[in-house]
Amino acid sequence: MKFLFNKSKLSSLNAQTILSLVSIFVLDAITYITNPIFANLLSTSAYGTVSLYSSYREIIMVVFGLQTLGSISYAAVNYKDKEYDKYCSFALTLSSISFVLCSTITIILMNQVGNLLDLPSLLIPFLVVQSFGNYIVSFNSYRLIYKKKAGSSALISGIVSLSGTILSIILIYIFKNVWNYDGYWGRIVGVFAPNIIIGIGLLIFIFSRAKPNFDKKFLKVCLIVSIPMIFHRLGQIFLARTDVIMINALMGGDEEYKKTQVAIYSYAASMGSVVGVIFNAFNNTWIAFLFDDYKTGNFERIKKRSKNYLRLFSALTFGFLMISSEVIRWFVPSDYHYGVYLIPLMVLSSYFMFIYSFFVNIEIYHAKSFYTMIGTLCAAAINVLLNYLLIKRYGIFGASLATVISYSLLIVFHAVICNIKYKQYCIFPISFFVVEFIIVLIGVGMCCFFPDSIRSRWPFGFIALFYIIYSIYKRKSIF
Repeated sequence: MKFLFNKSKLSSLNAQTILSLVSIFVLDAITYITNPIFANLLSTSAYGTVSLYSSYREIIMVVFGLQTLGSISYAAVNYKDKEYDKYCSFALTLSSISFVLCSTITIILMNQVGNLLDLPSLLIPFLVVQSFGNYIVSFNSYRLIYKKKAGSSALISGIVSLSGTILSIILIYIFKNVWNYDGYWGRIVGVFAPNIIIGIGLLIFIFSRAKPNFDKKFLKVCLIVSIPMIFHRLGQIFLARTDVIMINALMGGDEEYKKTQVAIYSYAASMGSVVGVIFNAFNNTWIAFLFDDYKTGNFERIKKRSKNYLRLFSALTFGFLMISSEVIRWFVPSDYHYGVYLIPLMVLSSYFMFIYSFFVNIEIYHAKSFYTMIGTLCAAAINVLLNYLLIKRYGIFGASLATVISYSLLIVFHAVICNIKYKQYCIFPISFFVVEFIIVLIGVGMCCFFPDSIRSRWPFGFIALFYIIYSIYKRKSIF
């Protein structure tokens, strides 16, 4: 693997991609991978409560934090060294002020907010404070990755995720067996503590590099880029998380049954989202080098690397599909096994997110996050409508189907926008994606028709793995 880490510019892309993968994987995917542990430690009802809590936490991070981290990629392209640090300090200052104000109001009204969110009111202070810690950790991770210091990001992410996981396991045992209290408290407090402690430490560190400031020249840039990204990110969360909230609201039966359905769907979504986590890791590194090539007009290299990227990620998606059924059958109680039929659709949704990123990245490069926002909000609205229609009729399978349809419409929207507004940069015709898309669809079909047959799926998974390793070795580059 030495060729991945020599000192050439190309190898810099390889090294940063690997470190970014490690960083995002450690921060997010460990959560998904350890889900089987918590599915066994918690009752399905408690697991459903934790899932609802996590859904609301993501929404609060975006709204209270003003999504200023969405502007870091723009800052990385346009500001260098001390100016970049100063911008990051400004953006985090703005987010911190917003968090303090919004969190104070929410905690004062925690009884009303708890009733509205269908959560115990005592969880509300934990919810808003943890959201702040999570936001700082995520902000720092993006700050480092766009500064091409993914190794530092990986180390911090590892500490946060591993400490949260270990502490959660210990506390779940204590809450359930020593204090005879509901185990979901152990999971929530276990993640809460490291995020707050490390988050506050990172806040102090970032402000030590550049003092908190309210520079007016940064304000306009931050608001222009970040405000549309609030709605874009909210749209993404609604696409990914409103299913959980609407299942809890629309499913028939008692509270125990509804929380169980939420738990099954949430676990399947978490496992399917591993593909989305890998995409985020790739894209965070990819976009920095992509923007460099756009600035120099090197469209031939963009097209060549993009094709390699498409083939690599499609093979990864196909390979994951081949083993996806066993992710549920082998590691969690039988109550969750219906999720086997949901994972292929969840994976397909994540793959559609990858496809539409080819067009969204063009919009972000031109600082036109308004189009990104409109597309995501429209897809989110369609998702809510489809959830309302399909959950009542088909239950949690209907929620999965609604998500797939919504993400497919995002591809159409952004492809049309880019072909109209940025034709010079939009070098990806439909034919560019066809072969790889068909391969992924075949993988989805195999999961649906052979959900119980390892012999029918796993050999193809190993073929996909061999292709990934061989293709990277042959071109001496990840992309």
